[in-house]
Amino acid sequence: MGFVYEKHLKRRHGSTYLYNTESCQQYKDTGSGPVVYGSPINRTSGIQLNRYTGWSIPDFHRRAMRGELLPHTPWRKFTSEGNSTGEYSWTTTGGTSYWYDGNYPAFSDWQLAETDLDALVPWHTYRYVQEAAAKIYSQGFDALTFIAELKDLRRQFADLAKKLRHVKLPKNWKGASSEWLSIRYGWRPLIYDLIGIDKAIKNLNDKRTRYSERAGYNNSVTYYNTREQSWANWTNIISVQDEITVRERGSVVADIEVPAFQFNPLQTGWEIIPFSFVVDWFVSVGKSLSAVSFLTTQSKYSASIGHRIEVKRTMEVESYDYSAVVASGGFTQSGSCEASLEVRVPCRVPIHPFPALRLDSLKILDLVGLVAQRLKTRRN
Repeated sequence: MGFVYEKHLKRRHGSTYLYNTESCQQYKDTGSGPVVYGSPINRTSGIQLNRYTGWSIPDFHRRAMRGELLPHTPWRKFTSEGNSTGEYSWTTTGGTSYWYDGNYPAFSDWQLAETDLDALVPWHTYRYVQEAAAKIYSQGFDALTFIAELKDLRRQFADLAKKLRHVKLPKNWKGASSEWLSIRYGWRPLIYDLIGIDKAIKNLNDKRTRYSERAGYNNSVTYYNTREQSWANWTNIISVQDEITVRERGSVVADIEVPAFQFNPLQTGWEIIPFSFVVDWFVSVGKSLSAVSFLTTQSKYSASIGHRIEVKRTMEVESYDYSAVVASGGFTQSGSCEASLEVRVPCRVPIHPFPALRLDSLKILDLVGLVAQRLKTRRN
């Protein structure tokens, strides 16, 4: 059957947009009492925004209880809530005072709109759908690759016995790099293989045919931005700080029979190519091949990409660079806002490789060791 979809989804949606508005009146006092100065100005001092759009599956609970594999449905929800306060009051060198009554939030930079979060939606989330599908297929033990690498395992034990017999320790950094690579890509994979064999044996009688996996990434950053706006008698500097958290998810649910012991020539052919694991640090060839294997063995599946973006914004405004007519006072404003955007989009499992920079401190050491071995080989 392949990819699962639903023809008769029911749309549900709603929205709430609340704006607190301040009516601000400016006054002037030359010493004989305050008088109205100019017309009232309306300013937004608070927002509470909520909008969602989703699609529901008819008879969802009954069909779920029956064990039917149901499709992932589209979903989008945006929320934003915040407030701001401002104070405008100053006196000239001649003694005249100007002020706005009450709260005067002149600048709207503290507000977070839906378009602000839309601009932060990541573009590479589809690779996590591929990764989730690969995780499902990789539930079984890759027996064919293990068999293909048995000759290397024999040499590995022979080298260990030789080193133990002669108590040979690395004499230089090249020798140390060789030992490091032996541990990382000889003994460590062997331990994982033994664990995998044990797990596969325990799962031989596992009759499970439905698997669900997710893959993703979380990232948090802080951005600072400033701008200036000149008024008649001073300049305002507006400082904005955004604390941004982006969560990406790829989800796959599938009806599939995963063999406890797998014999996949396609996957083994890639694994036994020298330095294929290094290529996988930069391009997801291995996961792409696992996703292809997943698609050829599943009977039906549902998948989606998902994002959750959270932004916490704070804003501060201060006045400076006063003209000669200003004796004291000025303008200040502060504001804060928190917003979130949730998105889920149904999709198919992609099979093409994705760029994937999967480097960490240990892999950087591995690269140094690999380069050292290549230099050693060339000189010999």
